[in-house]
Amino acid sequence: MWRKIEKKIFDIELFIITISLFIMLCSVILQVFVRIFGLNSMGSTEIGMLTMTFLTFIGTSAITYTKDHISVELEQLIKNKKIVYVMNLLTNITLIIFSIILVLVTTKLYLYVLNSGEKTITLGIPVTISIGTMVLGALLMIIHALSDLINLLKYKDVKMEVK
Repeated sequence: MWRKIEKKIFDIELFIITISLFIMLCSVILQVFVRIFGLNSMGSTEIGMLTMTFLTFIGTSAITYTKDHISVELEQLIKNKKIVYVMNLLTNITLIIFSIILVLVTTKLYLYVLNSGEKTITLGIPVTISIGTMVLGALLMIIHALSDLINLLKYKDVKMEVK
């Protein structure tokens, strides 16, 4: 049941990443035309930077779900299954600790920016959107890493594959 819910979360993450990448591509193309014709950038740089935060932090949580991080490389290098198991445990525990710290730091930053009402210069996009994406991405990393850790502890002999 939980794996189905987590898969739906991952599907939403992929959708957000795809839309962000498309918007970023359009923004870059717009910037090129604006510079060719010597026009005002119309905030396309700000849009590009905003989508970059979505790609970075939501993308990182998606990578946590698919296990496309450093532990995959370790599994290819190390042939002993017990060592790989311990490395996967340590990777997930470290990722959870890192993500908790990231949530704490970015939440403080989010609250500060929320209180200040800071916005981008050209388009007036609230900075809370990009900082909120950092908080959300870190929370999603915790969810995915914790889920993987529980599965590792529950099914010690089974290699967990993402389908």
